[in-house]
Amino acid sequence: MNPADRDASDRKFMARALELAGAMLGRTAPNPAVGCVITFGGPEGETVLAEAATGAGGRPHAEEQAVSMLAGAEFSKAGLTVYVTLEPCAARSQTGHLSCAARIAALAPGRVVIAALDPHFDPTSDATSDATGLPARRPALVLLEEAGVRVETGVLETEALALNIGFLTHLRTGRPHVAVDSRAELYDAPFTLAPLESFEDALNRMGKAGLTRICVVPGSALAAQLLGRGLASRPG
Repeated sequence: MNPADRDASDRKFMARALELAGAMLGRTAPNPAVGCVITFGGPEGETVLAEAATGAGGRPHAEEQAVSMLAGAEFSKAGLTVYVTLEPCAARSQTGHLSCAARIAALAPGRVVIAALDPHFDPTSDATSDATGLPARRPALVLLEEAGVRVETGVLETEALALNIGFLTHLRTGRPHVAVDSRAELYDAPFTLAPLESFEDALNRMGKAGLTRICVVPGSALAAQLLGRGLASRPG
């Protein structure tokens, strides 16, 4: 496949992965909504073999589901491409569960295409490897690369970051992202304010509860106050 066709194909399947993830917005907190599509490239072009999104409540992960769909299937693994909207996890909080990066590495696809990297794994400026003195590497990408998987990043990155603005905001500030939006189904919960509670304290409370995306009704006094304080935004 020539580079132009490959780029168009990557964007097509990543757009599908983003569509799958978008359908789960408001239902996966405290985890991000992630989409995964696995294709097989043959003489007739790429065929979708599996696709999934993060489950309600944040589990199971999208990659875990998609990889499991291929159990027992026979194909040339080198022809597989895994498209995922956010860098796969390198470790699981649940004891005895393989990380998504480990599951993909065991599948041994020819390529993994990642839209956006996960800030959880951003190395600090002074993080180095004791053995080499080189900057620390992302553990998920190390797992994949050591399994001989070609990893590419940045395909529809802007769209993936926008999709997960709630997760990224919570990770950075400990508070949920607040939007003035009437589409309540896309959010974890509406903004609530307890008696004598400040806006900031309310956001801290909701953040501690694991909420990442909060909405407030357009045109309301609450929306005007939050916008005026720079604590809310309008959806892009």
